[in-house]
Amino acid sequence: MVSNKEVTSLDPSNVIDATSSQLIQNVYEGLYQLNSKNQPVPTGATSLPKITDHGRTYDITLRKSAKWSNGDPVTAQDYIYAWRRGVTAKIAASNLYQYNAVKNAAKIINKKANSSTLGVKALGKYKLRIQLERPTAYFTKQLTTICFKPLDEKYVKQAGSQFAANSSHTIYNGPFKLTKFSGTGTANSWTLVKNNQYWDKKTVKLQKINYQLVKTTGTGVDLFESGKVDQTPIDGQYVKNYQGKKGFNSKPSSTVNYLGYNFKTKTLKNAKLREALSLIINRKSLTSRVLQDGSTQATDIIAKGIFSNPKTRTDFATDADNLTKTDTKKASQLWQQAQKEINKNSLTVKLITFDSGTQRTTAQYIQGQVQKYLPGIKLSLVIQPVSSFIKNAMRGEFGIYLVNWGADYPDPSSLLSLFTSDSGNNWGHYKDSKYDNAVKQANGVDSTNADKRWQDLQQAQKIILKDNGVTPLFFSRLTYLQNPKLKGVQVNTEEGGFNYTKAYLTAK
Repeated sequence: MVSNKEVTSLDPSNVIDATSSQLIQNVYEGLYQLNSKNQPVPTGATSLPKITDHGRTYDITLRKSAKWSNGDPVTAQDYIYAWRRGVTAKIAASNLYQYNAVKNAAKIINKKANSSTLGVKALGKYKLRIQLERPTAYFTKQLTTICFKPLDEKYVKQAGSQFAANSSHTIYNGPFKLTKFSGTGTANSWTLVKNNQYWDKKTVKLQKINYQLVKTTGTGVDLFESGKVDQTPIDGQYVKNYQGKKGFNSKPSSTVNYLGYNFKTKTLKNAKLREALSLIINRKSLTSRVLQDGSTQATDIIAKGIFSNPKTRTDFATDADNLTKTDTKKASQLWQQAQKEINKNSLTVKLITFDSGTQRTTAQYIQGQVQKYLPGIKLSLVIQPVSSFIKNAMRGEFGIYLVNWGADYPDPSSLLSLFTSDSGNNWGHYKDSKYDNAVKQANGVDSTNADKRWQDLQQAQKIILKDNGVTPLFFSRLTYLQNPKLKGVQVNTEEGGFNYTKAYLTAK
């Protein structure tokens, strides 16, 4: 297999990128996972939760046969330990919002309560009770996400600071174990091997999956064509060239590519400048003429066909209509007005993104549009490895950042919660009280009222896009070449991408 991005972490509490998420989903197993229809199905649990107390209490029975790769049983305490660690670990800042539905999580995160008060306890060795702050309709789906995986408390404490440093200092409870991984920043290859301690090991057909880190699409395609790899991602012209050919795959995803702005800088805090930057982007031209990889223009933050109203079945994006525009004439006027407000007629803006063909091409396109339509602004591109990009983005070392982000669970709040003022993923520090309140209402008092919640989420999206708090560009598709002999690979549009638990190779 080819990976076009490096793994940034083996610690489930600290994973936010797609490559690491996919790896974690194949070596760790939580209570549930999403099936091909993005619905939760039991894995580490024996059944879906028993929900009582008007949606506030979840009782879950664990599989007694589930074990860690060192033979330790997977118990309720492993989940309790992992989640308590998650809400207190500094390294997990980007995932903290994921826990907010759990009782007392917000208080613990804000250091107003001890982690022992988190709303999760064991009713027995293999029985878990979760108590929520309020009814949360999507919580079972949220339990499929990376940060809700368990951890073997005894092993983690023994490993100390070396835990998850490499494949020799990590154990797993999923269908595969990771081997030959030297560590983030150094590993150019790694291997998944069948985990013989896995409770459903008879289902796992592949004995070994070898990965190579290949950042150039053409090199990955060459390896695929020569039969040296069974799967490789493709983008750009390769998508157009391989459409309709054997081995070509293209699937929709929830991933939105967008620009985020540093609101701590005087220039980008200027609303007219941000609007001008958004208006010069011709999203249709970017996707159809520049990228040519099946991506579609982003009319808003939430992609079509991913989320729908649970009552009316109306698509979220269809209901939102087109919240992004292209108007270069207006952009020019806004830039002239912004110059007076910021007292500058020229400036250099640092745009950071991570090293991939699509991100590089997109960044260069935006740079060209700025040069063409906003004279006086110089866009300085800084393209970095994924791990460096994430660190620098979290430190605020940018003027603009370009990133792609997929929903962690199938609900609009997964993406819209990224930009609340208390979110660890709000790298640009966008802040709007009305936006915060709309998301809070959707995830709080309106969480069980489908109509009001829908209105809250739609309103939140309108607020941030009218304010140009972020600038959506396009929605990605998952495009790749796969050996037709490789069957049974499960793909979902949320985090994790490919699951190889039931994958197998045929003779012909």
